Amino acid sequence: MSKIIQAGTALFELILRSTVSLSRLNESRSKYSRIALVGFVVILSACSSSQNDNNTNPVNAEAPLVSADDFTYIGGFTLPGTEYGETSMNYATGVMEQFGNSLFIVGHAHHDMIAEFTIPELVNSKLISDLNSAGNPLQFAPVLNRSDGGNLQNIDQITGLEHIDGQMIVNGIEYYDAPADNTSTTLIVADAFNLASTAITGYLELSGAAKAAGWISRVPSEWRGPLGGEYLTGSSSGGPFISRHSVGPSAFILQKSSVLNASVAEPAIDTTKLLEFTVENPLHTDLLNDSRDNDLWTHTDSAVYGFIVPDSRTYATFGYSTGHKAGVGSGITQDDGTECIGFCSYESLDVANYYWFWDMNDLLAVKNGEMEAFSVRPYAYGEFPLPFQTSITYNQMGGATYDSATRTLYFSVLTADNTRGEYENPPVIAAFSVSGLNN
Repeated sequence: MSKIIQAGTALFELILRSTVSLSRLNESRSKYSRIALVGFVVILSACSSSQNDNNTNPVNAEAPLVSADDFTYIGGFTLPGTEYGETSMNYATGVMEQFGNSLFIVGHAHHDMIAEFTIPELVNSKLISDLNSAGNPLQFAPVLNRSDGGNLQNIDQITGLEHIDGQMIVNGIEYYDAPADNTSTTLIVADAFNLASTAITGYLELSGAAKAAGWISRVPSEWRGPLGGEYLTGSSSGGPFISRHSVGPSAFILQKSSVLNASVAEPAIDTTKLLEFTVENPLHTDLLNDSRDNDLWTHTDSAVYGFIVPDSRTYATFGYSTGHKAGVGSGITQDDGTECIGFCSYESLDVANYYWFWDMNDLLAVKNGEMEAFSVRPYAYGEFPLPFQTSITYNQMGGATYDSATRTLYFSVLTADNTRGEYENPPVIAAFSVSGLNN
C-alpha cells in the first residue's frame, strides 16, 4: 500500500504541474486535466478503502483497553411495583434497551412482557428513597406469542432487545429446552412504540442458536469494517441444560440487512462467531470449583450483557458469578437452609456481580481464523461494584443497555427495591458513565 501511495503522490505532482501549465492553454484542455486529477484521487481513495476493509490490523488495534475503574456510578431511578393488567415489574428479568429518553425493560418472569418507561432525572445517591421514579409505563405488552409464523418451539423467555430503525429486535429462548434442539431465536416487532398492536415477524433463526440469542448491542463505527457488521449478539450459560449454551460469554457479529431482510419463509440470520465456549471447551474447566481456586467462571455463572466500548479495543461483558469461596453443587442444601433444584453455590451469599473484559484484537484474530473462539481469555475480570446491595441480601444484575450518545451504561438491579412491601420488589436502575480510558 505504501508503494501505491508513493506512486500516487508522484503522479499527483505531475498532474498538478501539468494543470498549471495547461492554464495557459484553452479552457477545455484544463477541464480535462482537472477531470483526470479527480479521477485519479477517486481511484486512489477506492484502493485505500479496499485496503482498510480487508485490513486485519486496523488503526484501532492500538486503541486503549478499559478497566473497571473507567465505570463510574452517576445515579439511578426506581420503577413502579404496581400491577398493570395481568403483570408488573415485580420479579422482573430486567432485560433492557434504551432509546432516546425511553427505557424498554422486560417485566415479571412469568409473563415476559415488555414495558416502556420515560427515563427520569438521575439522582446520584445509593439510597433508594432518594431516587426519582420512572412513573407509570407508557406501554406494557406481550410479544412472544404474536408473531406471523406462530411460536412453534415454545419460546418463553426474552433474552435480548435492540431498537433498530424504529423496530424492536427481540431475542428469546425456551427456558427448559431439554432436547436442546430449538432453532427459533428472534422476532422483529415492526413499531417499537406500539408494542401492543403492531405486526411481528418471526420466528427467525440466528446461526449459533441459544449460544448467540441473548443481548444485542451496536458495534462502534470504527469496528464495523474490520468485524463485518453493525451489531453484536451474545449469550452465556447459567440456565438449564448447559450443553446448549456458551459456557462463558459469547460474541457473534450481525449485519443489519441480514436481520431486517429475514422472514418466516427465509428465517436464517447469518452471524460471524468471535467468542464461544462449549462443555468440552469451557471458559474454565473446574466448573464446580472443587479446587476452590476458580474465580473466573463456574457452572452457575451467567453474563447478561456485552458491548464494545467505543474508542477502545475492549469487549465488555457483565453478569454475576458464584461459588468462588465454597464451590458449587447440584441438588444441595445451602448454608441458609435453601434447597436447590439444579446447581447452586454451597453458601447463599457466595455470589457477586461480575465483569469479564476481552481484547478485541483476540476476537478479530478469531474472525480471521488465527485463534479458536474457545481459546480467548479475558484480560481482566472480577467483582463489579453494583449498588443497592445489603449485608444480608444479594441483588443480581438482570440486564444492561448502553447509550452511546451520553456514554452511559444502565443496569437493572433485580429485586433491589424492597421498600414497597413483601410482594413488591421491582428492579432499580443504576447508571454508570464510561470515560477516562486507560492506555
